[in-house]
Amino acid sequence: MKTVPDGLRVMASSADCLVQILAADNHVLSLQFHAEAVPRQIERWTASADNAKSMRDLNGDDAVEKLLSESESYLANAELQADRLFQAWLTASRIC
Repeated sequence: MKTVPDGLRVMASSADCLVQILAADNHVLSLQFHAEAVPRQIERWTASADNAKSMRDLNGDDAVEKLLSESESYLANAELQADRLFQAWLTASRIC
């Protein structure tokens, strides 16, 4: 997304992603992050030579190894929490 439609507001953004949270009135319409990022998924992302190079270019020679190491401790319960998040979102949105 390059521009925000009228009537909507950006609640979070970064240099890499203009819209991380988009809202209308009191309703969050979108979230941009990877709740499903469990250690095995991060291993797949970093296995890509292009991804690994980008990470090292941005964050130093040990960026991949540091991310893999930290992901094990920080994401110990990530899969369970992601399931809970998605279920809560589906319930709140009345999709399911």
